[in-house]
Amino acid sequence: MLDVEKIIAQSAPGKAGREHLSIIDRRFQKGMDDLHRSYQNAPEEEQQRVFSNAEETLVRQFSVEERGVSDALKKIIYEEAEKWRKEHNIGAIFPAQLALVSSDKQLDCTDEILAAVDRRQITFAELPVLQINQPPAMTPVSPLAKKKAEAKPSAPEVTKPQDSDSQDQGRPAPTAPETKSQTGKLTAPVTTNPESQTAGLAFSGASAAN
Repeated sequence: MLDVEKIIAQSAPGKAGREHLSIIDRRFQKGMDDLHRSYQNAPEEEQQRVFSNAEETLVRQFSVEERGVSDALKKIIYEEAEKWRKEHNIGAIFPAQLALVSSDKQLDCTDEILAAVDRRQITFAELPVLQINQPPAMTPVSPLAKKKAEAKPSAPEVTKPQDSDSQDQGRPAPTAPETKSQTGKLTAPVTTNPESQTAGLAFSGASAAN
């Protein structure tokens, strides 16, 4: 029998894995705190959208990090268990959680494999780096650029001469295309600010969550 949970809980690689995830969790919490401060003056609707997307992104990314730590630990445990099995000419090793109750303590190889796992070094993926994208409305504008924008003359209004071609007279002005909503009512076309789509929280230097 092999108590995998005991090895994960007591071995040095298992403790290192938990510390690795603890560091990631603290980084993610700090990222959310920074995000809240960055968007504290943004409209409430924008805040809700950005914070909701950020929380979902962090949950997915943390799951990726957990799987990476778990896979690294299981790999080491499997390698040491396989070595022990071959050395003792054992046909198979079953997890203690699945094995039947037995009074034969010699069948339990947990302590021996735990000692072997303790001597192993474990390597994890690089810590993820969070990047806070500032909301467009909070982008600083220099006083000189603001003064130039205020001083810029407006474009003159162009009117059509009264004696224009008769074919053009009475022709309605072009309008933006209309779209139907799910309720069947006509609604005005909606434009999306591309900067608002990227505003919020993003990762760099880490494995992206699927």
